[in-house]
Amino acid sequence: GPLTRAMKNKIDNGGKELVDGLEDDHQVKRIIYRAPRKRKLVEEDLLPVELDERPGCDIRLVKRVVDNCKQKVYDRINGTTCHQCRQKTRDQKTVCHNKNCSGVRGQFCGPCLKNRYGEDIREKLLDPEWVCPPCRGKCNCSFCLPKKGRPPTGIMIHIAKEAGFDSVQEYLERSNYNY
Repeated sequence: GPLTRAMKNKIDNGGKELVDGLEDDHQVKRIIYRAPRKRKLVEEDLLPVELDERPGCDIRLVKRVVDNCKQKVYDRINGTTCHQCRQKTRDQKTVCHNKNCSGVRGQFCGPCLKNRYGEDIREKLLDPEWVCPPCRGKCNCSFCLPKKGRPPTGIMIHIAKEAGFDSVQEYLERSNYNY
């Protein structure tokens, strides 16, 4: 029969498993998509932080930092994902030095780190002991807050700035939002 979108036929594998098959005398390559495993927030993740042995970040990476969202270049193939905004872009993200931190959990883009946490990405990239907000138990993203039983905050930077705060975290701490 005819190939449909549901079969997800692709030529390149992009890191996915390819399966060869015959269908009506035509050679077909199908990709098997596997659901990503869900990460549970474990209290152990928030316990003592052990720094890894990576040296400070290379100064060349600081040149790839963006200061606002208009400077971002979206790239769904070669980009890296920010933990906060979950946008896949080519700009430099932070590097968490907690050796228990993995994946996108410790990666924050410059605008998110500044607006949500009041931290400068350039300083944090050069700090060999910097630990990301999720590892410190201070993450205010829409994934981490519900895991703690808190509602997500949404786009709160405008409210925080209107109230005279520099970041969402400062606003949440001063307004006694228990996260």
